[in-house]
Amino acid sequence: MPLALFALFLIGYLAGSIPFGLLLTKLAGLGDVRRIGSGNIGATNVLRTGNKGLAAATLLLDMLKGLVPVIVVKMLAGEAAAAITAAGAVLGHVFPVWLNFRGGKGVATFIGVLLGLHWALGLAFIGIWLLMALLFRISSLSALAASAAMPLITGATNVLRTGNKGLAAATLLLDMLKGLVPVIVVKMLAGEAAAAITAAGAVLGHVFPVWLNFRGGKGVATFIGVLLGLHWALGLAFIGIWLLMALLFRISSLSALAASAAMPLITPFIGAPPSTRTVVILLALFMFFTHRENIRRLIGGSEPKIGRSGGKKDDEAR
Repeated sequence: MPLALFALFLIGYLAGSIPFGLLLTKLAGLGDVRRIGSGNIGATNVLRTGNKGLAAATLLLDMLKGLVPVIVVKMLAGEAAAAITAAGAVLGHVFPVWLNFRGGKGVATFIGVLLGLHWALGLAFIGIWLLMALLFRISSLSALAASAAMPLITGATNVLRTGNKGLAAATLLLDMLKGLVPVIVVKMLAGEAAAAITAAGAVLGHVFPVWLNFRGGKGVATFIGVLLGLHWALGLAFIGIWLLMALLFRISSLSALAASAAMPLITPFIGAPPSTRTVVILLALFMFFTHRENIRRLIGGSEPKIGRSGGKKDDEAR
């Protein structure tokens, strides 16, 4: 059994370790790609040679060297075996034995293995990457945000469970405004640090309202509102990731968790002050706390989809 597991890993590793970026640049007469830019062998560094076609070819081949072995092993030996091969492929790209264990970052190969394990994982990664790249034009941030969302998606297989859509939309808008308005006002009057404290209070006020014996909602809409107040890019990024995930998986809680996980990764790239960074991290973690029951259902595969009635009242945008 251990030998079989090693063989599955080795299949992935050997495929992943093929340094397509280095081979293509040398064949094209552009020299050793490791001597320019970041020194990596991936498509991003190949792009620094100025040859976009070569970079695109590297991206495609690096994806395929993760995708092909995973699909083949999955067909022949099942999901568990494919997962081991997937790990081998990514590690092979990052630590190739042929290049003294110094390869690339592994993003393209990670996309390939995700597509091989489940097409929806790969498409979700690509979608989040493209959205983040469109908003911030930073490749590393896009990759980190997409990677952070992946563990949240894997447990999902299966959330409009109400009748009155107009009332739901009004509630969503007002819950956002009650986070947005006080944060903007305090920010204008007292600065970023004071606004961050107000933001935390707004979300906690929604989740633990004194008027309702401290039993409120999950805080997602109010979290969006305070993010928009702290920095418009944070709010737009959250909404964009939520919409993308909802479109792909139709699970509100999964969409909220993926967007929340991405927020702390974005704050350093928009020049947010320490107070904003800190409160965003804390509130993102708090979203996971308020969604703890949803996470259990996601892991168990029983979280209902948008538009499908669930057993318990669970309005995600509240």
